[in-house]
Amino acid sequence: MDGWRIGLGFKIYAACGVGVILMLAASAVALLSFRAVSDSQRHIIEHSVPGLAAAIRAAQQSSALVDAAPRLVSASSDAELAEIKAKIAQDKALLDGLIEELQEHGSLEEQEQARTLRILSNDLTATLDKIEKSSSRRREMTSRLQAREDEIPVMTRQIDRMLVPAIDDQAFFLATGLRQIGDRPVSLAERTSYEELLRYRDLLTLHTQANLAARLLAEAAVLNDRDLIQPVRERYNAALGSFERAFRSSESRAAPTRMLDFEFARLKSLGAGPEGIFDLQEGILREVEMEAQYIEENRSTAARLLATMDRVVAVTDRLASEAGRASTSAVNTGMVLLVPNTMGLVCTQTRLDLAPPLLHGKPRTPGRVAVVSQSGTVSADLALELYVRGVGLSTFLGVGDQYCLTASGAIRALADDEHSEAVVVYLEDPLDGDDFRAALDCALDRGTAVVV
Repeated sequence: MDGWRIGLGFKIYAACGVGVILMLAASAVALLSFRAVSDSQRHIIEHSVPGLAAAIRAAQQSSALVDAAPRLVSASSDAELAEIKAKIAQDKALLDGLIEELQEHGSLEEQEQARTLRILSNDLTATLDKIEKSSSRRREMTSRLQAREDEIPVMTRQIDRMLVPAIDDQAFFLATGLRQIGDRPVSLAERTSYEELLRYRDLLTLHTQANLAARLLAEAAVLNDRDLIQPVRERYNAALGSFERAFRSSESRAAPTRMLDFEFARLKSLGAGPEGIFDLQEGILREVEMEAQYIEENRSTAARLLATMDRVVAVTDRLASEAGRASTSAVNTGMVLLVPNTMGLVCTQTRLDLAPPLLHGKPRTPGRVAVVSQSGTVSADLALELYVRGVGLSTFLGVGDQYCLTASGAIRALADDEHSEAVVVYLEDPLDGDDFRAALDCALDRGTAVVV
């Protein structure tokens, strides 16, 4: 025997065996890759995309809640205040719903951030409630103060009508000795007697101190510093005391002064007690100070809320990117994937629905129009507009970052889809202009209309 020879049959069996082994190995690799794709896509569709969408909407809703404080302070009527309160309640309810959505779809890290968001949003709402109550009290006191302030010029005119003629008549008597035109003049000694001079002094004092007290009341009503109220109050009380002394002194000598009883009582009531101008203005300024304190609390809480919201968006975006990168090995097998940052896929003919947020829960009516979009928000708006107009949807493709499937590739695929007669495209970046033009030409050749 010159040497050992391998027979033909053995070679054939060996070749078949190697082929079977290679096929099994390839099948195992394909199975593992498919499972990786399936797990990654499921995580992206069920967690990453809804979580990122909820995080972005929650960030927007948080900003709306933060902006409510200045509107509460500047509200000029009960109706406007009620409208702002209703909007705050609506924004808070929406934010709570989004936080719940984050907790439902999020990882442990996202859930912890969501719990922090809920605490901060509750703190923010509590502060807004304090601002609203303080603003309501301030506006109510301002209304009462305005009513008291409006009485000042009315009272002043009434006092002038009583005292100015009496002062002029007494001055005329002191100069001429006449009470009335045609009377016999009295002697100089009689008209310049101590009694007549005291009467003239009392009338001047009454008029001067009444006007001074009225001016001090008007000044107090517009003060913007609480520390200045007490000095003005003391000057008012001094003017009121001088008026009262002159009033009591002149009662037995001057009949007109007895008509001042009512106006003197009103002059005192405008400045005294909890419904007086001084206490009302002090209360208003106290509420202004409290509102400033609450607004500062609101600003601090809002800063922490928005910072936490930024972290939530960053974490959610990072997790979505990680899920996308997890599909890289599957991409290398030649499979086309809708990753990352995509709203997913809908095919109404096969009832495949991998885009839960699309149409906001509206039914997917089968039709002949397809939608390709990079933007999740715009794609939802486009699909909703088609639904409102009664135009059925054939296919929806959210290409997102076009990491694997590009808009050009989607257009080519839909041009060959027998269920799609037209394609609506929202595109932010075609990536390759020549390839995009070629895809449009491909659709044109197949009779498929494309609206970009």
